[in-house]
Amino acid sequence: MNHIILVEDDYDDVYFFKSANRNSASECEVSVFRDGAELLDFIYDESAYNSVGTPLIFLDLNLPKVSGLEVLSKLKQDGKLNKLPIIVYTTSTFQKDIEMAYELGAKSYITKKASIELLSDLLTSANEYWFNYCELPKVH
Repeated sequence: MNHIILVEDDYDDVYFFKSANRNSASECEVSVFRDGAELLDFIYDESAYNSVGTPLIFLDLNLPKVSGLEVLSKLKQDGKLNKLPIIVYTTSTFQKDIEMAYELGAKSYITKKASIELLSDLLTSANEYWFNYCELPKVH
């Protein structure tokens, strides 16, 4: 089964995302990390990371401890990890955030959806694109 990592500190948003995933046409396994520091610890732990293959990462920008932009910045500095498929998934529509996310290596920038149906459609499309059409690099 394909794997998604959701980096999100809001419990309601996590519930909403998991519900939409269950309703999508291409359900994936979802792991949740509550802040950027947890995600970085996981990614840098080679054995843990390798257990999930190359996951698709949905990253919120507004996180405790280490923000989404800080995560992107740290990963950009690593010659292998900067290739990870990271989708920024956030409420921010500020042009500055959008530009900075892409500058730091985000592969896509999507604002959070207002309905489970819209998010389910998004997850179906994203999963099909990233897991069926793209060749993803091994990063460790």
